[in-house]
Amino acid sequence: ILLADKEGILKVPGSEWAAFKLGLPGFVRAVEVDTNHFKGNYPDSVIIEAANVDDETAKKILLDPNSADKWKVLLPASKLSAHKQHYFPMEKLACTDRITHIRVRMFPDGGISRIGILGRYDKVSC
Repeated sequence: ILLADKEGILKVPGSEWAAFKLGLPGFVRAVEVDTNHFKGNYPDSVIIEAANVDDETAKKILLDPNSADKWKVLLPASKLSAHKQHYFPMEKLACTDRITHIRVRMFPDGGISRIGILGRYDKVSC
């Protein structure tokens, strides 16, 4: 039996995830999650987390399941649909801090064509 919350997001155990280092440290203004071409095999929902860490710390937290305290929610659980570009402006984001890495968690699994992290780079650190 599948259960859903009040937004229609399925409550399922576990998730698939992938982590990425940004090209430059910066501040996020919007997020794009594109399920283009995935008409039947797309994730029900997605959460995107962010971290502001150096490369050495990143290596440790990326593979450590107990590193939740290093990650902040950037995009809270958001419902997805098939074959669509989903755009989430700054008003939908939970974190506006400087970030260096993101972790994309999809529930339960499925296809994502592209993740876009839109914003401005941190001029002080570059």
